[in-house]
Amino acid sequence: MTRILIEALTGVWTGSTHGNPKMIGKQVRSVGNPADDRLTENVVVVKTHQPDVKPLRWKDAKRVIFIIRDPLSAIPSAHNAKWEVGSKIKMHTGQAPEISWINWRDSFFDLHLRKWRTTLQYWNTQYSYPGKRIVVVYEDLVHNVTGPIIAEKIMTFLGQGIIPLKDVPCIWQKVVRGSAEKVHRPRKYTPKFKSEHMLRVISDLDKLLNTTTDEPNLLRALTRYKNNAQKRLENGSSCQVGC
Repeated sequence: MTRILIEALTGVWTGSTHGNPKMIGKQVRSVGNPADDRLTENVVVVKTHQPDVKPLRWKDAKRVIFIIRDPLSAIPSAHNAKWEVGSKIKMHTGQAPEISWINWRDSFFDLHLRKWRTTLQYWNTQYSYPGKRIVVVYEDLVHNVTGPIIAEKIMTFLGQGIIPLKDVPCIWQKVVRGSAEKVHRPRKYTPKFKSEHMLRVISDLDKLLNTTTDEPNLLRALTRYKNNAQKRLENGSSCQVGC
């Protein structure tokens, strides 16, 4: 979704450091190069999830848009993507069956939480000087009030906008809300976690809050994610039987 938004705002293709030939309809895009797997040249931004447990392959970035998302949402999203590839269905069109999520979660939760933490820790230390990095909280980007404001900041940061600032809210509405049916997976259930998973998330977030920089957006997001995990743990509504 973020790449679609950036392309709509700038009129320039975006790229990626990763890709999988088994992905079907990887991007539902009205603008851009559909064959963009691992494309890093002649683009306005390059998407990466690296480094996670693997080193960063592409190191030519001069500036960074650092996007952070709640791990309790990001980890199920990662599983859905893998399930879509394995099921040979179009990306961002389906939610994995709940039993598939539970089995995958119990096998790979720790690995993917470590990936999330490692990626955050790396980019938190990179390009932190003024003008070289902006921190975007995903939950703010998709919010009706803050989303258009952040879209304007992204376009201004990139310096390649083709859209008048007054029209940015309209573009945000069309891409983020209008394309939601195309690029957001329909949800049939809320992914549940065991109490041990919640406690690991809370512990990791505590450590990050104690060691991270004074970047206000990052601190605010980490605090929000910790509070969310604590609330879900306390009310038990998002815990698997056996918590």
